[in-house]
Amino acid sequence: MYKNLMFIIVIGLLFSSCSEILDNDKEKKKTSEYLGMQHSGCLNDVLKKTAMPDFYLADWDYNNGLLLLDINYYANCCLSSFIDSVDFDGDIINLFLRVEGQGCYCTCPYTIEYAFQLNRPSPYKVLFHLQDLGKTDYVTRIDTLINVK
Repeated sequence: MYKNLMFIIVIGLLFSSCSEILDNDKEKKKTSEYLGMQHSGCLNDVLKKTAMPDFYLADWDYNNGLLLLDINYYANCCLSSFIDSVDFDGDIINLFLRVEGQGCYCTCPYTIEYAFQLNRPSPYKVLFHLQDLGKTDYVTRIDTLINVK
């Protein structure tokens, strides 16, 4: 009787350990999620036919799994829409932005804020790709590394 009871206890402990391992594996497999973006609109008209635009990661913040990225960039000031998409490739965050509109002879500085729910803190490479008016290809404008802790 004592041996049977010990056998049942050992089997029970093994199954509970396996359950914890499976729960930990599920936690590791959680994927990061793109929550959305907010666009500033034109911050100030720069009346130039050609501008040497500055594209950069202006700021970022991470708190309880929520990552916010502020991207500053220049584009035509007569845009009608901004179409975005995001692709996660391991620890690489690819941001794609396509601008559409009539176009005119001025450029504007813009800020766009992206929000993500990350599955874990890690160093992340952030790539910002822009497809400007009249272009068919995306051009990588920002390639930077952030250390999310």
